[in-house]
Amino acid sequence: YVILWLVIAAFIILYVPALSPRAPKGSPAEVMVTVGDREITVGEFQRDYRRQRQYYDRLYQGRMDDTTLRRMGLPNQVLQGLITSRIVELEASRLGIKVSDEAVVRALRSAPEWQDDGQFVGPEEVRRRLDLAGMSEQDYEATLRRQLQRETLQHLVTDGVLVSDAEAEREYRSRTEQVKVEYALV
Repeated sequence: YVILWLVIAAFIILYVPALSPRAPKGSPAEVMVTVGDREITVGEFQRDYRRQRQYYDRLYQGRMDDTTLRRMGLPNQVLQGLITSRIVELEASRLGIKVSDEAVVRALRSAPEWQDDGQFVGPEEVRRRLDLAGMSEQDYEATLRRQLQRETLQHLVTDGVLVSDAEAEREYRSRTEQVKVEYALV
């Protein structure tokens, strides 16, 4: 009986954790970081990293290799951007800032990247361009909603701040002016 119980215990220890709902290591659904109650998945990181890499490829006409991007700290920049995004989401949520579906549609229809000769390109063209960029409609909508939420929070924080020219000059001087002091001991 002892051997049977050892086999059963080994089975439970070795195989049951593999049945848990957590995503396997390295899969797109695996959670990399949790910020508050918001998760950042491997897939989300990979998507944003790929997007940033494509940006640099276009900017430098394909002359950026992975080693250079790593030396530039691109993986850390992408992860930091995702973390900052989650922090903004948490604060906006705490303050009750919500973005309506109508606001998302308005922003989509008025965004310059979705205009041809001043006219909205239409939903089919949006889908086509998103497909070419390797992005789903849901991902784009969520990104746009986060962007609008961030802008709303930023306006909430900065719109009530007024600084006179005299105050700005006084602060500038206090931060930049230095005084040379000479003294003699007698």
